[in-house]
Amino acid sequence: MDEIRVPRDCAPPGASGGSPEGDPLDDSTRMQLVLLRERHIAETTPLLLGDETDARKRKRDENARFSGYWSPYVRALPGDELVASLPLSWSESDIHKRLEGTALFAEVQTERAKCASLAAALAAHKVFSAFPPDAFGVGRIKWARAVFWSRAIALPLAGWGRGGTHGSHDMKKKTSPGTKRSSGDDGALTPLLDMCNHGPGISAGTSLQTRGASWRLVATRRFVKDEEVRIDYGGKGNGELLTRHGFVIPNNPFDTCLFRVGKEKKSFLLHRGVREWREFPPGLRDAARNALADEGNDGDDDGKRRGELSFLAATARRLADAAATTAAPRDDASDAVAEEDETKNIAPKSRFVPDASGFATSTPFLAERACVIYRESQRSLLRDLGDLAAETIEADDDDEQ
Repeated sequence: MDEIRVPRDCAPPGASGGSPEGDPLDDSTRMQLVLLRERHIAETTPLLLGDETDARKRKRDENARFSGYWSPYVRALPGDELVASLPLSWSESDIHKRLEGTALFAEVQTERAKCASLAAALAAHKVFSAFPPDAFGVGRIKWARAVFWSRAIALPLAGWGRGGTHGSHDMKKKTSPGTKRSSGDDGALTPLLDMCNHGPGISAGTSLQTRGASWRLVATRRFVKDEEVRIDYGGKGNGELLTRHGFVIPNNPFDTCLFRVGKEKKSFLLHRGVREWREFPPGLRDAARNALADEGNDGDDDGKRRGELSFLAATARRLADAAATTAAPRDDASDAVAEEDETKNIAPKSRFVPDASGFATSTPFLAERACVIYRESQRSLLRDLGDLAAETIEADDDDEQ
């Protein structure tokens, strides 16, 4: 795997670095390829059922030594149906219809391009070319990415690395194989633990405790018979939940919105509460000032201050409108959220919730509904930014009077 290089033509806007011939595989991609190898072995190795003679057991153990140690685990993983609920597998027209105008649109397009580039790089490699063409094809790579990112859990000792932080390879800093990087940077596929669904906060009733290379899942409350064991995935926005897990959470307090400003397309991240805190993301006002300067809008300090705030208000409104361009009308989106809340309110109180998100995105209708909720959350965050800019202008005007 060390020899494989993936072209960077699928890199997102603003990306830099990397070698001309392409980037080496990061640790998460390596783990995904191991999954694919084990899946191929599992599909081509017959299961031995029933009573086994000593000779058959020895033969099975010998095969296990030279084939797939993790094949039984891979057999227990979801199949290709998992990918169907994720944007990675949607058609080009559905991606445009559901996500265009949001930051997720470019992210999904980049992810699809990465899958195609990786498949091409593997097909040209002497080791992987020995496998059947479909074993490491685009479809299987999408499955491996879906399985990994929907189940990976950050644990200490998860990444034993070959490069810099977050799986990147720094050609200037040669890190020998086996060097431990920051704990849990790439995530680990942890059998049993990775089968748990999401339960937010203390309602999950579990706590993950790690010690060295081992972990324990501890109950923090009394469970009843047949109750599902859940874990808290942590604070994740709907964009990440949709792309990695296939569901969204209405009124998600951890929602974020990525947007870019100016010719340099500098990225900024909005969080819930920006209007209440009355704090612009760090560096945003400087970026607005630079964007205005690029357009030739100069003036005194007061004029520049008002100009940058007006620029931010207009930018936020434009992006908020773009997020709703191809989604259902706002009233429909609001109805979807209201209907979800109403369903939760009238449902009989029970400890057993079918899905912590309120619904799953296993059908096209529910996928579109999830995207409406995602779009509405993006619009809400951008409107908060626009309102903050407008209110700051009003406050400045009041101070001058």
